[in-house]
Amino acid sequence: MAINFPSSPPYVGYAFTGADNTYIWNGKQWVGYTDVVYGASGPQGIQGVQGSAGPQGAQGAQGVQGSPGPQGVQGSEGTVGAQGVQGSSGPQGVQGSEGSPGAQGVQGSAGSQGVQGSGGTVGAQGVQGSPGPQGVQGSPGPQGVQGSVPTVNRTVGVSIDGGGTAITTGTKGYVEVPYAGTITEWKIISDISGSAVFDVWKSNAAIPTNSNSITASAKPTLTSSQRAASTTLTGWTTGVSVNDVFGFEVESASTITKAVLILAIQQT
Repeated sequence: MAINFPSSPPYVGYAFTGADNTYIWNGKQWVGYTDVVYGASGPQGIQGVQGSAGPQGAQGAQGVQGSPGPQGVQGSEGTVGAQGVQGSSGPQGVQGSEGSPGAQGVQGSAGSQGVQGSGGTVGAQGVQGSPGPQGVQGSPGPQGVQGSVPTVNRTVGVSIDGGGTAITTGTKGYVEVPYAGTITEWKIISDISGSAVFDVWKSNAAIPTNSNSITASAKPTLTSSQRAASTTLTGWTTGVSVNDVFGFEVESASTITKAVLILAIQQT
Protein backbone atom coordinates (compact mmCIF):
# COMPACT_ATOMS: atom_id res chain seq x y z
CA MET A 1 0.00 0.00 0.00
CA ALA A 2 1.32 3.49 -0.89
CA ILE A 3 1.78 5.89 2.07
CA ASN A 4 1.20 9.65 1.57
CA PHE A 5 3.22 11.55 4.14
CA PRO A 6 3.09 15.24 4.72
CA SER A 7 5.31 17.04 2.18
CA SER A 8 6.85 19.58 4.57
CA PRO A 9 7.52 19.97 8.32
CA PRO A 10 6.46 20.06 11.00
CA TYR A 11 5.50 16.36 11.03
CA VAL A 12 5.17 15.95 14.83
CA GLY A 13 1.91 14.36 15.83
CA TYR A 14 1.32 12.60 12.49
CA ALA A 15 0.89 8.77 12.42
CA PHE A 16 -0.19 6.21 9.90
CA THR A 17 -1.48 2.70 10.59
CA GLY A 18 -0.85 0.19 7.88
CA ALA A 19 -1.88 -3.47 7.57
CA ASP A 20 1.15 -4.69 9.59
CA ASN A 21 2.76 -1.64 11.22
CA THR A 22 2.12 1.74 12.63
CA TYR A 23 4.34 4.65 11.44
CA ILE A 24 5.02 7.61 13.65
CA TRP A 25 7.12 10.68 12.97
CA ASN A 26 9.81 10.96 15.65
CA GLY A 27 11.06 14.35 14.61
CA LYS A 28 13.53 13.10 11.99
CA GLN A 29 11.98 10.15 10.19
CA TRP A 30 9.02 7.84 10.06
CA VAL A 31 9.41 4.90 12.42
CA GLY A 32 7.45 1.70 12.15
CA TYR A 33 6.20 -0.24 15.13
CA THR A 34 4.61 -3.65 15.34
CA ASP A 35 1.98 -4.85 17.73
CA VAL A 36 1.35 -1.44 19.11
CA VAL A 37 -1.57 -1.11 21.48
CA TYR A 38 -3.55 1.98 20.55
CA GLY A 39 -5.15 4.23 23.07
CA ALA A 40 -8.05 6.54 22.42
CA SER A 41 -7.45 9.31 19.89
CA GLY A 42 -6.42 12.63 21.38
CA PRO A 43 -8.03 15.92 20.48
CA GLN A 44 -7.22 17.45 17.13
CA GLY A 45 -4.31 19.79 17.23
CA ILE A 46 -4.41 23.41 16.16
CA GLN A 47 -3.96 23.87 12.43
CA GLY A 48 -0.52 25.19 11.59
CA VAL A 49 0.11 28.45 9.78
CA GLN A 50 0.03 28.14 6.02
CA GLY A 51 3.45 28.58 4.48
CA SER A 52 4.15 31.22 1.84
CA ALA A 53 3.95 30.24 -1.83
CA GLY A 54 7.23 29.26 -3.48
CA PRO A 55 8.65 31.18 -6.49
CA GLN A 56 7.35 30.39 -9.97
CA GLY A 57 9.56 28.08 -12.06
CA ALA A 58 11.31 29.33 -15.20
CA GLN A 59 9.48 28.93 -18.52
CA GLY A 60 10.69 26.06 -20.72
CA ALA A 61 12.41 26.73 -24.06
CA GLN A 62 10.24 26.96 -27.18
CA GLY A 63 10.39 23.97 -29.52
CA VAL A 64 11.92 24.19 -33.04
CA GLN A 65 9.41 25.10 -35.78
CA GLY A 66 8.87 22.40 -38.35
CA SER A 67 9.78 23.05 -42.05
CA PRO A 68 6.84 23.87 -44.40
CA GLY A 69 5.49 21.11 -46.65
CA PRO A 70 5.93 21.28 -50.47
CA GLN A 71 3.41 23.29 -52.56
CA GLY A 72 0.88 21.27 -54.52
CA VAL A 73 1.02 21.06 -58.36
CA GLN A 74 -1.13 23.68 -60.17
CA GLY A 75 -3.84 22.25 -62.44
CA SER A 76 -3.67 22.85 -66.21
CA GLU A 77 -5.70 25.72 -67.77
CA GLY A 78 -8.81 24.78 -69.76
CA THR A 79 -9.00 25.23 -73.56
CA VAL A 80 -10.54 28.50 -74.89
CA GLY A 81 -13.57 27.95 -77.12
CA ALA A 82 -13.47 29.02 -80.81
CA GLN A 83 -14.98 32.49 -81.79
CA GLY A 84 -18.17 32.44 -83.81
CA VAL A 85 -18.22 33.54 -87.50
CA GLN A 86 -19.15 37.26 -88.05
CA GLY A 87 -22.13 37.87 -90.32
CA SER A 88 -21.65 39.79 -93.62
CA SER A 89 -22.56 43.54 -93.83
CA GLY A 90 -25.61 44.56 -95.86
CA PRO A 91 -25.17 46.71 -99.02
CA GLN A 92 -25.19 50.58 -98.61
CA GLY A 93 -28.18 52.46 -100.12
CA VAL A 94 -27.76 54.69 -103.18
CA GLN A 95 -27.25 58.41 -102.30
CA GLY A 96 -29.70 60.82 -104.01
CA SER A 97 -28.41 63.47 -106.42
CA GLU A 98 -27.80 67.03 -105.02
CA GLY A 99 -29.97 69.85 -106.43
CA SER A 100 -28.31 72.70 -108.34
CA PRO A 101 -28.00 76.06 -106.43
CA GLY A 102 -30.04 79.07 -107.63
CA ALA A 103 -28.36 82.03 -109.32
CA GLN A 104 -27.32 85.03 -107.11
CA GLY A 105 -28.91 88.42 -107.89
CA VAL A 106 -26.82 91.31 -109.18
CA GLN A 107 -25.68 93.78 -106.43
CA GLY A 108 -26.43 97.45 -107.12
CA SER A 109 -23.61 100.02 -107.26
CA ALA A 110 -23.01 102.23 -104.21
CA GLY A 111 -23.76 105.98 -104.50
CA SER A 112 -20.97 108.56 -104.12
CA GLN A 113 -20.58 110.29 -100.70
CA GLY A 114 -21.17 114.07 -100.54
CA VAL A 115 -18.41 116.50 -99.62
CA GLN A 116 -18.41 117.51 -95.93
CA GLY A 117 -18.36 121.26 -95.25
CA SER A 118 -15.74 122.85 -93.04
CA GLY A 119 -16.70 123.63 -89.42
CA GLY A 120 -17.18 127.26 -88.30
CA THR A 121 -15.26 128.83 -85.41
CA VAL A 122 -16.99 128.68 -82.00
CA GLY A 123 -17.46 132.13 -80.46
CA ALA A 124 -16.51 132.94 -76.87
CA GLN A 125 -19.24 132.59 -74.18
CA GLY A 126 -20.67 135.89 -72.93
CA VAL A 127 -20.51 136.96 -69.27
CA GLN A 128 -23.63 136.04 -67.23
CA GLY A 129 -25.53 139.07 -66.00
CA SER A 130 -26.35 139.59 -62.29
CA PRO A 131 -29.89 138.57 -61.16
CA GLY A 132 -32.53 141.29 -61.04
CA PRO A 133 -34.28 142.34 -57.79
CA GLN A 134 -37.26 140.31 -56.55
CA GLY A 135 -40.65 141.72 -57.42
CA VAL A 136 -43.02 143.12 -54.80
CA GLN A 137 -45.39 140.54 -53.31
CA GLY A 138 -48.99 141.16 -54.26
CA SER A 139 -51.68 141.79 -51.62
CA PRO A 140 -53.77 138.75 -50.56
CA GLY A 141 -57.09 138.24 -52.34
CA PRO A 142 -60.44 138.53 -50.57
CA GLN A 143 -61.69 135.60 -48.47
CA GLY A 144 -64.21 133.35 -50.15
CA VAL A 145 -67.84 133.24 -49.06
CA GLN A 146 -68.47 130.72 -46.29
CA GLY A 147 -70.70 127.85 -47.29
CA SER A 148 -74.12 127.46 -45.67
CA VAL A 149 -74.58 125.11 -42.72
CA PRO A 150 -76.51 122.01 -43.79
CA THR A 151 -80.04 121.68 -42.45
CA VAL A 152 -80.57 118.87 -39.93
CA ASN A 153 -84.17 117.77 -39.43
CA ARG A 154 -85.12 115.67 -36.41
CA THR A 155 -88.38 114.25 -35.10
CA VAL A 156 -89.89 113.66 -31.68
CA GLY A 157 -93.29 112.19 -30.78
CA VAL A 158 -95.38 109.55 -29.07
CA SER A 159 -97.00 106.22 -30.10
CA ILE A 160 -100.33 105.19 -28.61
CA ASP A 161 -101.90 101.68 -28.65
CA GLY A 162 -105.42 101.11 -27.36
CA GLY A 163 -104.96 97.31 -27.27
CA GLY A 164 -107.72 96.62 -29.80
CA THR A 165 -110.16 99.25 -28.54
CA ALA A 166 -110.44 102.98 -29.18
CA ILE A 167 -107.61 104.94 -27.56
CA THR A 168 -108.47 106.82 -24.38
CA THR A 169 -107.87 110.44 -23.40
CA GLY A 170 -105.15 111.62 -21.01
CA THR A 171 -101.37 112.01 -20.81
CA LYS A 172 -99.52 109.47 -23.02
CA GLY A 173 -95.82 110.08 -22.46
CA TYR A 174 -92.76 112.37 -22.21
CA VAL A 175 -89.62 112.86 -24.33
CA GLU A 176 -86.50 115.01 -23.61
CA VAL A 177 -84.34 116.38 -26.49
CA PRO A 178 -80.55 117.04 -26.25
CA TYR A 179 -80.46 119.73 -28.96
CA ALA A 180 -81.88 123.16 -29.86
CA GLY A 181 -84.02 123.96 -32.90
CA THR A 182 -87.40 125.03 -34.26
CA ILE A 183 -90.64 123.04 -34.61
CA THR A 184 -91.68 123.16 -38.28
CA GLU A 185 -94.53 120.61 -38.66
CA TRP A 186 -96.79 118.08 -36.94
CA LYS A 187 -98.21 114.77 -38.29
CA ILE A 188 -100.81 112.25 -37.08
CA ILE A 189 -101.05 108.68 -38.45
CA SER A 190 -103.63 106.10 -37.25
CA ASP A 191 -104.40 102.43 -37.94
CA ILE A 192 -107.94 103.07 -39.20
CA SER A 193 -109.97 106.11 -40.22
CA GLY A 194 -111.15 108.08 -37.20
CA SER A 195 -110.82 111.33 -35.26
CA ALA A 196 -108.55 112.61 -32.48
CA VAL A 197 -107.30 115.87 -30.93
CA PHE A 198 -103.82 116.09 -29.33
CA ASP A 199 -102.12 118.72 -27.15
CA VAL A 200 -98.34 119.20 -26.77
CA TRP A 201 -96.66 120.53 -23.61
CA LYS A 202 -93.03 121.61 -23.12
CA SER A 203 -90.85 122.58 -20.16
CA ASN A 204 -87.03 122.89 -19.88
CA ALA A 205 -85.44 120.19 -17.73
CA ALA A 206 -88.75 119.53 -15.95
CA ILE A 207 -91.89 117.44 -16.46
CA PRO A 208 -94.47 119.67 -18.23
CA THR A 209 -98.17 119.90 -17.42
CA ASN A 210 -101.29 121.17 -19.20
CA SER A 211 -100.30 124.71 -18.19
CA ASN A 212 -97.16 124.32 -20.38
CA SER A 213 -99.10 123.80 -23.65
CA ILE A 214 -97.33 125.20 -26.75
CA THR A 215 -100.13 124.69 -29.33
CA ALA A 216 -102.50 127.62 -28.49
CA SER A 217 -105.72 127.04 -30.48
CA ALA A 218 -104.06 125.19 -33.40
CA LYS A 219 -103.90 121.74 -31.79
CA PRO A 220 -102.88 118.68 -33.92
CA THR A 221 -106.22 117.24 -35.13
CA LEU A 222 -107.28 114.13 -37.09
CA THR A 223 -110.79 114.29 -38.58
CA SER A 224 -112.39 111.13 -40.07
CA SER A 225 -109.09 110.13 -41.65
CA GLN A 226 -105.95 107.99 -41.13
CA ARG A 227 -103.45 110.81 -41.68
CA ALA A 228 -103.20 114.54 -41.03
CA ALA A 229 -100.30 117.08 -41.13
CA SER A 230 -99.71 120.83 -40.97
CA THR A 231 -96.87 123.35 -41.20
CA THR A 232 -99.20 126.22 -40.17
CA LEU A 233 -98.35 126.50 -36.50
CA THR A 234 -100.34 129.63 -35.65
CA GLY A 235 -99.82 130.66 -32.02
CA TRP A 236 -97.36 127.80 -31.33
CA THR A 237 -94.23 128.21 -29.23
CA THR A 238 -91.89 126.69 -31.84
CA GLY A 239 -88.50 127.38 -30.24
CA VAL A 240 -86.73 124.35 -28.74
CA SER A 241 -83.83 124.48 -26.23
CA VAL A 242 -81.38 121.80 -25.11
CA ASN A 243 -82.98 119.57 -22.41
CA ASP A 244 -86.57 120.61 -23.23
CA VAL A 245 -89.06 117.93 -22.10
CA PHE A 246 -92.15 117.35 -24.29
CA GLY A 247 -95.42 115.95 -22.93
CA PHE A 248 -98.21 114.52 -25.12
CA GLU A 249 -101.94 114.40 -24.27
CA VAL A 250 -104.99 112.97 -26.07
CA GLU A 251 -107.87 115.41 -25.52
CA SER A 252 -110.43 113.39 -27.52
CA ALA A 253 -110.52 110.28 -29.78
CA SER A 254 -113.04 108.02 -31.55
CA THR A 255 -112.81 104.79 -33.57
CA ILE A 256 -108.97 104.68 -33.93
CA THR A 257 -107.16 102.06 -31.80
CA LYS A 258 -103.57 103.01 -32.66
CA ALA A 259 -102.03 106.41 -33.46
CA VAL A 260 -98.70 108.20 -33.71
CA LEU A 261 -98.09 111.96 -33.19
CA ILE A 262 -94.82 113.29 -34.70
CA LEU A 263 -93.23 116.76 -34.39
CA ALA A 264 -90.61 117.77 -36.99
CA ILE A 265 -87.75 119.91 -35.53
CA GLN A 266 -85.08 121.71 -37.55
CA GLN A 267 -81.90 121.55 -35.47
CA THR A 268 -79.84 124.75 -35.09
